[in-house]
Amino acid sequence: MDTNWVIDAVHEVQGELWVDKVNETHRAGRLCPWVSTFHINNLPCQLAGTFQHGSYNAGVKVVFSDNTAWMVRFPRRGKVCDTYADEKVAMEVAALNLIYEQTTIPVPKVHAWGLAASNALDLGPFIMMDFMDGVSLDNILIDPNVDNPTRLMREDISDDDVKFIYRQMANYLLQLFELDFDRIGSLSWPGAEANSTARPLTFKVHSILQNGGVTDIKGSRQQQITFTNLVVKSKEDLTVVGVVDLEWSYIGPAQLFGSAPWWLLQDRPVHPEWDADANGSKLSHVGTRYIKHLEMFISILEEEEKTMPGHEDKELSNLVKWSQESGAMWLHMLLSSGFNDHHVFPFMQLRQHLGREWTTKEEELNISNDELEAFAARKVNELDNYDEILDYRREHLALVRNGKMSKEGFLALIKQNSPANANDLREPISLD
Repeated sequence: MDTNWVIDAVHEVQGELWVDKVNETHRAGRLCPWVSTFHINNLPCQLAGTFQHGSYNAGVKVVFSDNTAWMVRFPRRGKVCDTYADEKVAMEVAALNLIYEQTTIPVPKVHAWGLAASNALDLGPFIMMDFMDGVSLDNILIDPNVDNPTRLMREDISDDDVKFIYRQMANYLLQLFELDFDRIGSLSWPGAEANSTARPLTFKVHSILQNGGVTDIKGSRQQQITFTNLVVKSKEDLTVVGVVDLEWSYIGPAQLFGSAPWWLLQDRPVHPEWDADANGSKLSHVGTRYIKHLEMFISILEEEEKTMPGHEDKELSNLVKWSQESGAMWLHMLLSSGFNDHHVFPFMQLRQHLGREWTTKEEELNISNDELEAFAARKVNELDNYDEILDYRREHLALVRNGKMSKEGFLALIKQNSPANANDLREPISLD
């Protein structure tokens, strides 16, 4: 999927400045003394390795003098929208605390956290929590030897191993399903107004905000625990020892939580490998694998419901089967992953499931050629405008790369020339 490079360039420079600040903090020896101030006994600590980063966070393991280990983690500037970084961290803390206190799911214990304004190192909001020692499950499941690696689960994973993983996931989902709330939204975090429930800040909404698509959050998407959240003992022992990275968690409708999971093969079902034939009637090899694994997961979920008190009515497995029978699962996958192309697997399956009803609704729309041409003309004009802005942005970024402008100057120039629209930068630059 194409992204807004005009905005990406700004995020890239913001991220580089933040990394420079992290490195300087490390070189100056300020990080560990700061972390020690949050230990109940103010024990000294030292770094164990270097900073590691994922899509949205950067963190480092620290070990105290009593050999206990924490993960100290920050949202990555440039990857997380500045306006919502505090909220993202606070939401995750609230989710971790709730799950830690009310379930047996092995989430890390939070020892300290804070908003950006409270960070004496000026590195943004932070979480300090137990370090979960093990191996990331998603890395075990990916086949590194294929010509074009994807996130799809390797086909040489045995059914027994898959079932072992699914059974643990089913147990976690059933425990989470027991947590009941009276409204949709984000959890109320420590320090927030009592009994307040904010609108959900989710992965998909944040992505839209980060790319300048909207100015406020009005909708929601479902975010579930997936294989990327799981830390297991080893490649040989797939027992889960940690469930991590619960950002974008929120309180959502039971029908979304109980929809057929998209993550059964690990990869999101909107990539080309999933695509069926032109009319969606013949599944791809990946699609066929998914349906097989969905039946496997439902069977395991029903078995787990029999062993867990309070789940005798099979409410969760019935919701999963309802989503499959009604076709709602395909709509839910689109809501979760985003609709980028009318050929994507869940869209084609939704269309195939609705059959004549879909065709009738298309006919009722009755969009005229004039409307289509006007829409296309408007989009071409917007693209021309974008390309013009992009040329200016690239010129300025080239000056940064050539050492003729500082990174701070680049960001200041954008702000100075674009008070009303952070995406627009058309004024000529002066190096005087």
